Amino acid sequence: TQEIFDSALAYEPDSSDIFVVTYPKCGTTWMLNILYLIEHGGKMIGSDDNLNFHYPFIELVGGDKVQEFKPPRVIKTHLDDRMIKHKEGVKCIFVARNPKDCVVSFFHATHDFHNLYKYEGGKFDDYFKIFMQGRVDWGDYFVMVPRWHEKSLREKDVHFMLYEDMKNDPKMEIEKLADFLGPKWSDSIKREGVLENVIKNSSFKAMKSNPLKYVSSINKVDNMQLTISLRLQCITIAPKDLKFMRKGVVGDWRNTLSEEQSREIDEKMKTVGKDYPGFDKIWEKYPDLFEKRSQSF
Repeated sequence: TQEIFDSALAYEPDSSDIFVVTYPKCGTTWMLNILYLIEHGGKMIGSDDNLNFHYPFIELVGGDKVQEFKPPRVIKTHLDDRMIKHKEGVKCIFVARNPKDCVVSFFHATHDFHNLYKYEGGKFDDYFKIFMQGRVDWGDYFVMVPRWHEKSLREKDVHFMLYEDMKNDPKMEIEKLADFLGPKWSDSIKREGVLENVIKNSSFKAMKSNPLKYVSSINKVDNMQLTISLRLQCITIAPKDLKFMRKGVVGDWRNTLSEEQSREIDEKMKTVGKDYPGFDKIWEKYPDLFEKRSQSF
């Protein structure tokens, strides 16, 4: 509702807060699970538990409900950088996924969340057009993501990560993440076996084995210390047959995007790079993600 969203925008962060920020379908849940595993010594979340009961989604529950979680809090959001109030000490983790895989994943999520979007019969070609125009939930990828990237270049409390880097070298990325977050986190992964279990239990295979622990939907909530309204929101948002975790791979866009659509994104990235220098180069290390051509990206 508008009231809940306004409450999210009005939220006054605690200096110990950690925001996990992404554009939708870019690794939000994966990152939240990694943080949970680090906090809990590599141990997976219980089958009767749910990640959202530990790390609230502020746009879904509102700032007032987030205040019910004791600090230090980990908060999930897809908000633009201008919508989160600044406070000294607050840390932001931003995970970016290449736009080609993002649009494909976002299309499938929109299609599968049929009780929210009513898009069961929707076609990818139509969805691609509105994605490129920025007329999808949480706005324009090509504004939100480069703004956060630019912010990370000038603010030490913003840690910018690539989904593809996390796939390519999870050990290195988790170590860098823990160092960014501080001693509590870096000390945890130094304990025997913890880092290995964090990597194993945050794998796509491990998370796919029980997806309802991660999606904002769960039936067994009687033992959770949450408000009734928060429980109801967590229960009702997702359909029973939701395929919340589809493939979790890099480069799957090649199975969906046409050559013309791929080129359109390439050109868009070059344009965005003029306004946000360096953004069009951040996936240079992964040339196989994109069409073979002389230009970078």
